[in-house]
Amino acid sequence: MPLSKIEQEAVILNAVWDSIDAFVNRAMFVDMKTFHDTNVMFEDSTHATLFNILLGDFLSLPQAKGNKPLPFDLPAPPTGTTASNLTYLYYLREVVAAPQLGPDATELIGHVEAFGKWLEDSTFVKDVWLGNIDVRADIKIQRCEYLKICGDIAKHNFARLQSNVRKIRNILDVNGIQIDESQGFLALQDFYEWFHDDLFIYHSSVISEFLNNIRWSIYRYLQPEYKRAYKADNSDPSFPRYIFDIPAGIQDHLSRSMYWDLMNRVRGTPCMPEFTVSDGFKAK
Repeated sequence: MPLSKIEQEAVILNAVWDSIDAFVNRAMFVDMKTFHDTNVMFEDSTHATLFNILLGDFLSLPQAKGNKPLPFDLPAPPTGTTASNLTYLYYLREVVAAPQLGPDATELIGHVEAFGKWLEDSTFVKDVWLGNIDVRADIKIQRCEYLKICGDIAKHNFARLQSNVRKIRNILDVNGIQIDESQGFLALQDFYEWFHDDLFIYHSSVISEFLNNIRWSIYRYLQPEYKRAYKADNSDPSFPRYIFDIPAGIQDHLSRSMYWDLMNRVRGTPCMPEFTVSDGFKAK
């Protein structure tokens, strides 16, 4: 049977929270000395690379096999939609358009739209040097696009990056530089060094703030549902237990499990405190 709207919402919110937990967490960063006007620093380059790979997954969509529907009966974004709608933000927008588990998604939609706008805006990088093809240029590039390209380069070897080569060629073409496919493959490493080692590292603080805000707003959005659903079971004082009163609209076995996991996340708190990033890391 197709999943109901409330079942899909449980799946989406659990998937988004799980995804953010995987790379916006204390193990990824050096301990923060303050949580106001701060920045995040990775433990090392390996953690930075992993963050970029997992961010690239968040900025992608679930994939269907062949002619099969998307997992969990999720809708596909409309053709010709915006770049941020080709990420998990699309499904969060679906949630806030008709919230099922919480009474007020105002805070959540605010953070989703703020991150979406930031991703769709472009950044300007001066004097980019692609030494392997002897190209030096000022490059304007959409943030979402460079983040996904760098995540793919970090994940795959060059033999699996033809689509990214095409994207890099298109980016350069828009900026007035024409290269062929062979040059595109030669440019991969230089592109990565400029846009991952430099621009991504600079942007990682504000990206982390956006995603942490989304996680905390999901937590607050679900507070009323958690308070309704949580039931303590004190029948055995030596072994205190609890249950969740699962909404009647959640019947699918997997969705019920997802709902239970989601309520357990709310039973605790997000794995990082709320923090704000200094304006110095939001300048480009």
